Amino acid sequence: GEVTPDEVSQAVEDYQNINFFSGIFQSFGDAPGGFSEELREFTWALGTEYWYQDSFALRAGYFNEAEEKGARKFFSIGAGFKYNIVNVDVSYLFSASKVRSPLEKTLRFSLVFNFGDTYDEN
Repeated sequence: GEVTPDEVSQAVEDYQNINFFSGIFQSFGDAPGGFSEELREFTWALGTEYWYQDSFALRAGYFNEAEEKGARKFFSIGAGFKYNIVNVDVSYLFSASKVRSPLEKTLRFSLVFNFGDTYDEN
């Protein structure tokens, strides 16, 4: 059947009246395919970092999303350098799927100053 304007208004009102905690728990049961579809909505990412002499870092990562939920898959690589209170980092992201990321093929730099940072080896 056709949905009436009154039904739409009531659905919008019901949606707007959901409190924070109810929204959290309802979000785990609202997928049309049931709980198995809810599980496919999870994305996962994996990364690793290696530090050499607490000064040089190498990083690599992977991001994965289910095919029917966006199909984004990409790798990232990066490196970093730490000297005293200054960190310099660089990273590059590239796609492993046909879905493009707005950050694909971008080289990102960051400069971090750790003021007041204390470190004690003992």
